[in-house]
Order: sequence, then structure tokens, then C-alpha cells
Amino acid sequence: MLLFFQKAVPASQSAVPLSVAGYTSENISYADDPAYYSRAEAILTAVPTAGTLTVSVYKNGLALANPMTISPGTHRASVSLDLPINRGDRVQVMATSGGLAPTTEDLLVILT
Repeated sequence: MLLFFQKAVPASQSAVPLSVAGYTSENISYADDPAYYSRAEAILTAVPTAGTLTVSVYKNGLALANPMTISPGTHRASVSLDLPINRGDRVQVMATSGGLAPTTEDLLVILT
């Protein structure tokens, strides 16, 4: 399992890298050992009342699969992945928001 987060997602942002859980200033996870991820799930701490949030997973700088989109009425989105990871690979998650409200919501992304 790999966790990424962003505290208090702003109303508007463009491709902001999420932090790796457990590291204060890291936004890229470097693989020490081989792994495989088959699912990504994005979760906001509250249901947005306006706007959208789009979350994308990257491997070695390239976007993977379809992005996850959260819009009013739901606080979760997920996507299936086919993501083999080798030693030294880089995994990153980026989020883009537009008109998101409220702006006190935190974002958690889980790769399993």
C-alpha cells in the first residue's frame, strides 16, 4: 500500500503533487523493492458542494490510466491500475481542482 495526501485542498490548483504519507517534504515515492498496484482510490474528508477535483497517478513522470474525478455529491473516486513497480521507479500523484468548495477538505490517495 502506498499513501499520498494533501491538506486543505484549495478551490483552484493545477497539477499539484501530493505528499507521500510519512515524509514531510517528499512528493515522489522511490521504490526500494518491486511492487504491484491494481487500484487507486481518492478520498476527500467531506463531500464537496461545488467544483471538481481531478487526481492522476504517475510512474516515472508519465500519467497512468484515466484520472479520478470527484464532483459534488460524492467524496470518493477510484480507478483500476496495472502498475508494476521495479526498484528505483518513481510514483507520484497530482491533483487539479477547479471551483472546489469547501476548501477545508483534505485529500487522501491510496494505491493498493
